[in-house]
Amino acid sequence: MTEQTDQAWREQQLVEAHQATIGDLRRAEARVRRLEAEVAAARRFAAEMRDFCSPHGVAVDYADRLIEAMDRAKEAGR
Repeated sequence: MTEQTDQAWREQQLVEAHQATIGDLRRAEARVRRLEAEVAAARRFAAEMRDFCSPHGVAVDYADRLIEAMDRAKEAGR
């Protein structure tokens, strides 16, 4: 390989690595958006659950415990 073709090959490898990284980032961003939507839905459900009619306030207790568990997981991830 000549120096010029070797340089062109290295540049092409860098371009391909860069494109792969961008693709990985886009997939990660999409996954984060899906997970954020899922957590938001769970928090809305827990808030609504507090209004469910249940004996001995079990629904309220479950809702509070669900929110607390999500809060702990969020703090542990920081």
